[in-house]
Amino acid sequence: QLTGALAGRLAPAREAVEAEPPLPSGEEGRRQLERVYRHFCANLASMCKDGLHAGGDVLLCTVATNIRDASPNNPWHSEGIDTSAALDIGENHAARARELRRQRDWGEAAAAYERTLARSPTNPHLHFELAQCYWRLGAVEQAQGHFIKAWEYDLYAFVRASPRCNAIIRETAEAMERVHLSDCAAALADRAPDGIPGNEFFTDHCHMAFEGNYAVACTLFESLQPSLSGKLGPVSYTHLTLPTKRIV
Repeated sequence: QLTGALAGRLAPAREAVEAEPPLPSGEEGRRQLERVYRHFCANLASMCKDGLHAGGDVLLCTVATNIRDASPNNPWHSEGIDTSAALDIGENHAARARELRRQRDWGEAAAAYERTLARSPTNPHLHFELAQCYWRLGAVEQAQGHFIKAWEYDLYAFVRASPRCNAIIRETAEAMERVHLSDCAAALADRAPDGIPGNEFFTDHCHMAFEGNYAVACTLFESLQPSLSGKLGPVSYTHLTLPTKRIV
């Protein structure tokens, strides 16, 4: 009952966020996002210093997200798309690409998306849909590159951690003594098909299914193992493999 009441009170705020992007589109949004990243970097360093000052070591974790099966969060927009540019058949590049994708003509759709991206290189939806085409074609390297671009250019950076957030976490751990890193994002990528995490680990853009939570737990335990061994004696984690069945 308490959870239901809380969800009901949060619903209007969620609807407002979904109705309007938290950042403006285009260069203004990216400038504001840069300011967010600067604050995140400063706040993270400050928290690490507080932990060290208290006498402990600090373990930072990167954040894995669903980049293969979760489309960009910000609503579709035509930022940078030249809508006057048409193919020979008289259709707009983006509209033609999406129609070919719906028809599962992955090769022609990919070519049409590439032409559209030449005019709109920062549109996250175009990168995501092109990545899906390359994925279907088995062109894993191209698919991975465009999935990551879609993730980078998604202005709803408050919904899931961006590549820049993870880069800041890694840089902070590297720059500070007694601050260690558990690279959970890399660990899930290593376990994912072709290194591109998707619905095998997540229920949506960022919330993990059992398999994702278990993989992160194993990664954290491995990162903590040297410290635990010093206090508790030898600790074995070789048995921590992903189970084949859930325990209900």
